[in-house]
Amino acid sequence: MAAVKCANGASLANTAWSLLPPVIAIVLALITKEAYSALFIGVLVGGLFTCGFAPVATLDTILNDGLIAAIAANAGIFLFLVLLGIIVSLVNAAGGSLPLAAGPRRTSRRTQARSWPRSCSVCSFSSTTISTA
Repeated sequence: MAAVKCANGASLANTAWSLLPPVIAIVLALITKEAYSALFIGVLVGGLFTCGFAPVATLDTILNDGLIAAIAANAGIFLFLVLLGIIVSLVNAAGGSLPLAAGPRRTSRRTQARSWPRSCSVCSFSSTTISTA
């Protein structure tokens, strides 16, 4: 797949034409107030420049060299976020942190009364660590 060449035979990547796709994306985002569609059109214009305005090659380049490569490079973090979302949903379905907010039950044992603040701090630390990861 050959990149679009200028009149002098040089690639468009080394000219001012390479600034056109991001400028189009920024202008469209400011005009339409829709960032995703503006970014998609900017990527599409950049792909068209890269592939010599061939639509099938542009689609192939965007999907294989762009999207699939980006997902493959970040698959670990995607998997972590999906698993974290599943855990958060399960905790919310089980009642979330309502027992922690309700406070300890009345007890006459000192060890149970002392363990409540410790367990709250452990749960708080764990949720903070998970949410910042």
